[in-house]
Amino acid sequence: MSRLRSRPTLWINVGLAVALVVAGAAALVTLRSSPDAAASTLRTTAVRTGTVTATVSGSGNVTSADVVAVGFATSGTVTSVGVAAGQRVDKGQILARLDATSAQRALDSAKAQLASAQAEYAQTAAGATSTQRAKDALAVTAAQQAVSAAEAAVTTAQKQQSLDASQTAAAVSAAEAALTAKKGTQAQVDQAVQQQQSTALKDEQQVQQAQQQLTQARNQLAQQQVTQQQDATVQPAQLAQANATVQSAQAQVDQAQQTLDQTTLRAPQAGTVLAVNGSVGQTVSGGGTGASGSGSSGSGSSGSGSSGSGSSGSGASGGGSGSSGSGSSSSTSTSSGFVTIANLGALQVTADIGEADAADVKVGQSATVSLVATGTAATGKVTAIALQSITSNNVVEYPVTVTLQDPPDGVRLGATANVSITTGTAQDTLLVTSSAVTTLGQRHTVTLVQNGQETVVPVQVGLAGDNGTQILSGLSAGQTVLLPTTTTAASSGGFPGLGGLGGVGGR
Repeated sequence: MSRLRSRPTLWINVGLAVALVVAGAAALVTLRSSPDAAASTLRTTAVRTGTVTATVSGSGNVTSADVVAVGFATSGTVTSVGVAAGQRVDKGQILARLDATSAQRALDSAKAQLASAQAEYAQTAAGATSTQRAKDALAVTAAQQAVSAAEAAVTTAQKQQSLDASQTAAAVSAAEAALTAKKGTQAQVDQAVQQQQSTALKDEQQVQQAQQQLTQARNQLAQQQVTQQQDATVQPAQLAQANATVQSAQAQVDQAQQTLDQTTLRAPQAGTVLAVNGSVGQTVSGGGTGASGSGSSGSGSSGSGSSGSGSSGSGASGGGSGSSGSGSSSSTSTSSGFVTIANLGALQVTADIGEADAADVKVGQSATVSLVATGTAATGKVTAIALQSITSNNVVEYPVTVTLQDPPDGVRLGATANVSITTGTAQDTLLVTSSAVTTLGQRHTVTLVQNGQETVVPVQVGLAGDNGTQILSGLSAGQTVLLPTTTTAASSGGFPGLGGLGGVGGR
């Protein structure tokens, strides 16, 4: 039974084989006998005038060009948090606060020291007060009176010395005369001489003592006069020292004020809060505010651009919707900041472009950014081209950053975007379909079709774009050039009387 069932199948296959042989023979006869049929398989295009635009394509993720991680510059315990993720903030707006008790006490103490130093400086700069000047004048007058009294005492002592000398000398002479006249004794003479000497010594001591008191009075007068002069004149050295004390006290106040201000965390720029990384009760260590910049790094695999080798990539967005920090950890990480803020009005996309295409990319070139999720598009400009390449799957690529101009509403950070960068444009120029140009090294040719004849002519090409290749010389507008022939074009004509066989053979 099985052999009987297989015979019809065998005969069908034999019939199909015979039909294919007949169809092939008929096609050969038809092609050889019909020059018009062969000519109809030629694919041609006309040389035309238009605009040639070259682009490089890639993909990446939307990021903010301006992201900042804000952190407290001083340590302390968080007492309040005034923002949450997704909230819009203005520049200078309060984000959070630390306990400022100790910082306020330090500032009050520093201000008191500054006030004292300023009062000391003011007194030094003004010199002696009126009361002090009056005291100095009285002291000088008293010293002058003391000098006058001492001078009078010296004069009195000297006069007394002279009078005593005359009187004692007269007594000695009288005693000596009485002794000579046999009316006195030698003892009386000796007593008179002794009295003379004793009185002279006493008077000399009185004079010396009066002179010493005069010297002391004169010294006191000179000292009082110097003091009066010093009090009336501001000394530069004292003024400089007083000023240095004020400056030091002011620096202490400024430092204390800065420490107090740092207990309040403010937004350094306007933007949207991406994340809050702390909560009330946490202890933070001062780390300050992180550097602004893009929150993404693109990485992707090489792809095929519309005008050559492009790239497609996927960047890991550094932004995104954060969540309010309400955990129970005892401290925050200063590396990520207490609050992360992004400017959603300054968006960009970074795509990795193959090194061959990256050579044509320049800063300032225009670009079109298509947002995959929303189906919207925005214009942009190339704002950065990385100097350092990256390698992905043995393909060398360069990250290229495109900044969006007037981005559409509702764009989210991390959204996938396709980027098309215009690397060149030639307007009102001759162009042909790029496949019509044959390139061998630096030589470019096309096959010109005229009056049924095919002629290979050299051409000079310019910009190779998405819609054709620019022709600088060698062709004219309206001429016809040959396109590469495909296998489907040669067999698309069918065979007379055998149209159904082509379908059977295909199956």
